[in-house]
Amino acid sequence: MGTVKKGLLIIGVLLGMMLGLGAISFVSAITDTEIQFENNLKIPLEIKGESKFKDEVINIIKEKLILKKCGDRIFATDDKLHEIKNPVITIFFTEISEVDKLNGLEVNGVCYLNAKFHRYYGDKSSFSNAVWSQWSDHMRTTPISLSFSRMNNRWHIKSESELIIECSNIP
Repeated sequence: MGTVKKGLLIIGVLLGMMLGLGAISFVSAITDTEIQFENNLKIPLEIKGESKFKDEVINIIKEKLILKKCGDRIFATDDKLHEIKNPVITIFFTEISEVDKLNGLEVNGVCYLNAKFHRYYGDKSSFSNAVWSQWSDHMRTTPISLSFSRMNNRWHIKSESELIIECSNIP
């Protein structure tokens, strides 16, 4: 753990003790976790909230979120091909109400893929006329996402990833 994160953890523990809060709740967003995809692609992971299904959700993300490393370039998809730099995956687990629990909802949340720098290849009207966009310093107003829930022991997944990425086909 880096010096800054250790310092934040210590501050969180002290403030949590002083205020009667748990240190974990104060620093729950601090994490050194990564998700490993194929081609040795490791993406930093931030988790907001808690769930006993965390490991299962991470495995779903690895399966459903389409990311590919080609050389030193990283690509993702929704309805377009995106080249991204400095990506981060954030998982948000929503609180489950007592009524939802009674109705069989076990976990609910969303995963977002954000990137510090991004450009895309494509034009929704005609992929044959597609060109790379200019680089921008934000992913979009809505990052690539994957929503998930588990109700009555069945997973329900909605993913925006649509295109298969083959390094040999990247322009």
